[in-house]
Amino acid sequence: TGSIVNSNNPIALISGHQCANSPGSACDVILEQSIPVNSWGNTHFYSNPPHLSDYSLFRVISYYNNTVVILNGMNKTVLGPGEVWEDNLYGNGIITSDKPSLLIQILIRINGSTVDPSLIQVPSESQFTQYLGFTTPTHSGANIDGFINYVNVIVKSDERDTIRLNNQQIITNNTLPSLVSESIITDSDYTLLVVELPRMEALYFITQERDDSSPMSAIVYGYENFETYGYAAGLSLPSSQRFITIQPFIMRQLGGQIIKIDLPCQSGSIIIDVVRIKCRYGLSRTLM
Repeated sequence: TGSIVNSNNPIALISGHQCANSPGSACDVILEQSIPVNSWGNTHFYSNPPHLSDYSLFRVISYYNNTVVILNGMNKTVLGPGEVWEDNLYGNGIITSDKPSLLIQILIRINGSTVDPSLIQVPSESQFTQYLGFTTPTHSGANIDGFINYVNVIVKSDERDTIRLNNQQIITNNTLPSLVSESIITDSDYTLLVVELPRMEALYFITQERDDSSPMSAIVYGYENFETYGYAAGLSLPSSQRFITIQPFIMRQLGGQIIKIDLPCQSGSIIIDVVRIKCRYGLSRTLM
């Protein structure tokens, strides 16, 4: 942890451990594709499974000199390039840094039981997005009933009623999916929704009822005998090499309308040969 990898051409970097474990767990392989430094963020919201005794190991990784990291507005740590702060954290909260940093989560306890570890890259607030899609796995062989699955959704508190899971409002009910806990994240205007999902392989989409809603985030995870998984349902990765960012333009109906977008002038002379526009129709997207 904390190694710095540079390249003269674009690459993908996979990091992890071939036999990671926590006290009381078995050993498992954990892997994640690393987020590039120029897409890191300054504000991370961490969350855990719903049981009060559940917790995870969280690691903040720094790249820049004198990065000041603050946990829940109180505990302050200063990190240098490649240095790491880590701690076991319960519940939910906020971790901020004055320079972009990376937050890693390793699951340790779910529903009061120690589980095999799983590695998750926690999205920063700048990586939140408005549409999320994910799948839950079938059983791994150790338990034919399948994984016990959850998704943690972080959304603006005044927009929590606009969230839809496969076009259905997330509510507490007797059948799954079901909202099992809801809590306000301290010192923020965000709320955490923990939803239990059916024990089966399935495809899900998280959307918002209002087109002008704020971006959100979701962490998907689950466990069964000797197996655990977890991942971020989606990331919007900003890049310092992007010339311009255009906010999504949404129309209820298509056919005959003309979309006009005014772009600000860039300093210097920039020649753009190809303009790409991504359009979304229902749950599908088209690149033109």
